[in-house]
Amino acid sequence: MDCDVLVIGGGPSGLAAAWEAGKAGLSVIIIDENQMLGGQLNQQIQVIQNLPGIFSKRQLKGFELADEMVRLIEPYDVKSLTGYSFIGVEADGTVGVNNGRETRKINAKSIIVATGAAEEPILFPGWTLPGSFSIGAMQILINREKVIPGRTVVIVGSSSRTCEISNEMQQAGITVAGIIEERDTFDCPALELQRLKDLNIPLFNGVSQIRVEGKEEVERIQFQTRHGKELSISTELICIDGGLSPIVESNFVLGFQLQFNSGLGNWVPAYDACFHTSAPNVYVAGNAAGITTHSAIIITGLIAGLSAAEALGKYSDKEAVSKQREKWWSELKKVEMAYDSTVYQARIQHVSQFEHGKVKQMS
Repeated sequence: MDCDVLVIGGGPSGLAAAWEAGKAGLSVIIIDENQMLGGQLNQQIQVIQNLPGIFSKRQLKGFELADEMVRLIEPYDVKSLTGYSFIGVEADGTVGVNNGRETRKINAKSIIVATGAAEEPILFPGWTLPGSFSIGAMQILINREKVIPGRTVVIVGSSSRTCEISNEMQQAGITVAGIIEERDTFDCPALELQRLKDLNIPLFNGVSQIRVEGKEEVERIQFQTRHGKELSISTELICIDGGLSPIVESNFVLGFQLQFNSGLGNWVPAYDACFHTSAPNVYVAGNAAGITTHSAIIITGLIAGLSAAEALGKYSDKEAVSKQREKWWSELKKVEMAYDSTVYQARIQHVSQFEHGKVKQMS
């Protein structure tokens, strides 16, 4: 199979990149290990805030946004291979993908890595008892499968998704009996922390000695408060929120450099303002380029797709391309600064360090 651009990952950033490259006249192949395009949007029922201008200020829920983005790519030469995983690159640059039954070879002029992020675990005694779920697993159950696994839950940890999952569980009829965090502060933006307080959810930060107990399943969670008091909360469920980290294992095959940036999720591909990595013709987008908001994920995909099309000679007016990229960077700044200013500041530092050759490579 031949194409101009291969997009690894069919989530929102991958779809945005494919759309931008496709409407420029490029042939695109998207591969995704899941059977549906759209990524985690497919099990998200909340309205996605501050969507990029291409959606004309529409109010779309996560699963609606996934459907809309799939519709966007339909008029163009964009093919999808769902159920396929990226497995390697041959000496001549041919990419191998596999679905468990067959391996296909793809010859691509450019590659956009849009592999997303993985959930980080939090380990404590009893964390493997039945009734313990990650946020992603909980969203699949209650939003996509419409299964209510229990009536009470305690969230362990915090991240940018804490408020989202708390609201979704409460809408599903699950009482959030508490959120406990070992760190001194909750790892979520101030606005979302206030929303959690508005939901009247008990919040405990600076806790220690977390343990979950139960004979055959989760029955209670015990911990020590920051003041040394022992507390026990009866609960049927535990939802673990260890945050997200970029999925960057493809660097071991594609050969791009990684750069450490705690503000973007720790080890992240090094890239410039075009989201071009250190590897020739390899770009990165979405959470793989740093953990951020839904809207920012889409914008990074648009920039990567535009940059790939420009590099492949699809635009003769370089000034117009530069202005469009600047416009999207301005939009990226707006949505990230509104959400969490440290993310955008970390991204600017990340790009600057790479462009000035100050990349700290992963050993």
